[in-house]
Amino acid sequence: MVVATPDDGTVVGRALAIADAVAVARVATLAQLARRTGLPKATVHRVAHDLVARGVLTRDDAGFALGPRLSRLGASATGERWPAAEVMPAVQELHERSRTMAFLMAVDDQRLVTVGIAVGRAQAPELRRRGGWPAQMRLSPADLFTASGRVVLARSPELVEGYLRTGLRVRTPHSSRSIAALIRELARAHDDGVAVERDEHSEGWTCVAAVVPGPDGRIAGVVGMCGRTGEVPTDRARWVTAAAAELAPAVRRPPDAAGQAGRGRRRVGPADHAP
Repeated sequence: MVVATPDDGTVVGRALAIADAVAVARVATLAQLARRTGLPKATVHRVAHDLVARGVLTRDDAGFALGPRLSRLGASATGERWPAAEVMPAVQELHERSRTMAFLMAVDDQRLVTVGIAVGRAQAPELRRRGGWPAQMRLSPADLFTASGRVVLARSPELVEGYLRTGLRVRTPHSSRSIAALIRELARAHDDGVAVERDEHSEGWTCVAAVVPGPDGRIAGVVGMCGRTGEVPTDRARWVTAAAAELAPAVRRPPDAAGQAGRGRRRVGPADHAP
């Protein structure tokens, strides 16, 4: 059982535990939330539906997802750093060149917060079926198998070490089962500033992502393209790195960058995980 936030017995604490669990899972059923938070199902039902009524969560046949209120809060928190008028043209151009979903996410501590996405008619139905694009997500061991996660975690060896200490949990038949091979992928992502992932996190899906550096030299965000495997031009990773270079000058310096994920430049190496 994974507890997103320890239950402190308060209504606020339980609401945060449920919201954190949804953020990690992206979409979760009532039963899944009860397991992941350790809370009684009746409590999860009551609190989750209160959060839906207030726009913190949304609910459909697939389960609970983060709602528009959190999206607005995330937008207000990142808006000054990422002025939409300056960053969205680059995201839209990447979408038009690649004919895939293009996205830009800010790196905030150990979270990725969506700044903007560009989706065409071909991708919209599939995106809706999967519960929509997440407003934000907390980094987790599963992100070792995503392109976005790799470019961020490549600069966070302490997180990688913690994730690998209990072993490698593969996601699909295509996920790397070798810690050594995964470390090599992270080292390559660190050196190149870009990562390609095919079918490793979600079977049938491919993603290419690149680091957007901030004015302080830290990772400010991640830009990328993703879609169904076979439809993503992985041989055009340079389109993503070009978008990252175009976005970098638009990023504003954060008020306080202390504690931001990706704070260091040390690359992940074989000595960075527990045997």
